[in-house]
Amino acid sequence: MDRETFLNLPTTEVARLVRQAGPKVCVFPINGTRRWFMLEYPELAANFMETYLQIAGRRHVALYKLFFDHGIETLLTPVFGPDILERGGEYNRLVEQGLLWFAQNQDFVEFYEAYDVRVRVYGDAWRYFLDTPYAPALEAYDELARCTASHHRYRLFFGVCAHDPAETVAEIGVRFYQEHGHLPDKRRIVEAYYG
Repeated sequence: MDRETFLNLPTTEVARLVRQAGPKVCVFPINGTRRWFMLEYPELAANFMETYLQIAGRRHVALYKLFFDHGIETLLTPVFGPDILERGGEYNRLVEQGLLWFAQNQDFVEFYEAYDVRVRVYGDAWRYFLDTPYAPALEAYDELARCTASHHRYRLFFGVCAHDPAETVAEIGVRFYQEHGHLPDKRRIVEAYYG
C-alpha cells in the first residue's frame, strides 16, 4: 500500500490494520501543556486554573479518543511526577485540582463510559500523597478504578509519581513471595503494578 492510499483510509480501516497484528499498547507522555495553553489562549490567562484544566482536559480526551479510534487498546500516560510537587506556591493549587480532574471531571467520566474504558492509576502516588494535601486524590483514584472495573474495550493507565518503580516492584515481589512461597513471574508483577 502506498502512502497516499494509507492516508486516505477511513479510521475504521486504520484501526483494523493496527489491531491485525495483535493488541497494541502505547505510552504517551503529555508535557508542556501549560506553555501550550499560554501560547494558544493568552486571552484566557486571567482565569488560568479553571480554564486551563477545562481546555487541556478536553484536549486530553480528544487525544485518547484518537488513539483508541485508530486501534490502540491500551494507553499509558504519565501525568504527574514528584518533581511537580516541589514547585510550590500557586502551582501546588493547580496540581491539587489537576490530580482530581481526570478522576472526577464530568467530561472524563462521560468519556470513560462512552468508550468503555477501564482506568487505573499506576505509580507511587500512595507513597507520595499519604498525609499530604493531595491525599484526597488517592480515594478518588480508588473510586475511579471501582467505577470503571467492568469496562473492557479499552484501558487507560495514568502514571502518578511513576518515575522509578524499583521500590514498588521489589515490594510486589516480597509480598507475593510471602503469600505464595515463590517469586512472581513477569505477568504477575506487571498486573500488580498497573492493575
